[in-house]
Amino acid sequence: ALKYERMHNSALLRMLLLYSRKSMRFAHKLYWQLREYKSRANDCLQIRYVLLFKLLVNLFSKPMMNEIEQEVFLVHKVDNVARKIKESKEHDKLHNELEALLVEWPLVKNSTGSCRLPYNISYCTRDIEVKLCSVISSFTTPLKLVFKNIDNTANNFYTIYKIGDDLRQDMFVLQLINVMNQLWIMDGLDLSVLTFACLQTDARRGFIEMITNSETLKEIQKGTALNVFKKNCINEWLKNHNPNPNNFRQAIRNFTRSCAAYSVATYILGIGDRHNDNIMVKYTGHMFHIDFGKYLGDAQTFAGFKRDRT
Repeated sequence: ALKYERMHNSALLRMLLLYSRKSMRFAHKLYWQLREYKSRANDCLQIRYVLLFKLLVNLFSKPMMNEIEQEVFLVHKVDNVARKIKESKEHDKLHNELEALLVEWPLVKNSTGSCRLPYNISYCTRDIEVKLCSVISSFTTPLKLVFKNIDNTANNFYTIYKIGDDLRQDMFVLQLINVMNQLWIMDGLDLSVLTFACLQTDARRGFIEMITNSETLKEIQKGTALNVFKKNCINEWLKNHNPNPNNFRQAIRNFTRSCAAYSVATYILGIGDRHNDNIMVKYTGHMFHIDFGKYLGDAQTFAGFKRDRT
């Protein structure tokens, strides 16, 4: 929207700065989106992004800027590791590269302070669980990274760092699904909608939050090919993960409601390329979609025919 304002000093720009002063969460999200925008060398309005970026940074306190610098350091080092692994195809060297990253990281050397993860200001870390990290078998060779929670009593943060995919579309679709959910909740309808964070940090690279304790429909239906057609396949899977009758009933409720919500959302947004590897279910029954590379009528085609029928 900012791109279509006639003047740099617009009401919209001033509103963004006003919201940033009121909410550090808003400012943090705007910072990372502007950082990616101002890196686009071919954008004729780059000067507008740079202007807003500089005005935004002036609002940050010194402690906040120190934290931001830690995030920038982390993203830069993670990107270097991901590029090395992708180019060399030596997946077994991932742990060595991450250990080297930790040696350079000021937080680890000084054992003070913390670093927020760029895709969620609430996620604070200062260490990486190197042994739990791995390279995911895929064309883009994404990295599964596990960041240690600064709160030792809480769960770690699981994330994917990917190079080679444009994540802006995923960010936009997830934002629209969250808006739909807000409208439903305002109308008194809680549909147990589960989404995840996604952030492009530079051209065709960025972070995707991993939802733990979940599996794709493909994994749930594993076994014989006929499992796809079994009506009780998901039911049995949920029962195995929820042996307590009360928990099982709640899981069924979560599945029913979230399935209804995503059915409407994906239909309205024209999301295509839906198959059992792009739909996931959490042990608690929450169903959710991933990978929004095809939407608004941009369907998968084969020999000139649209493959997407749902």
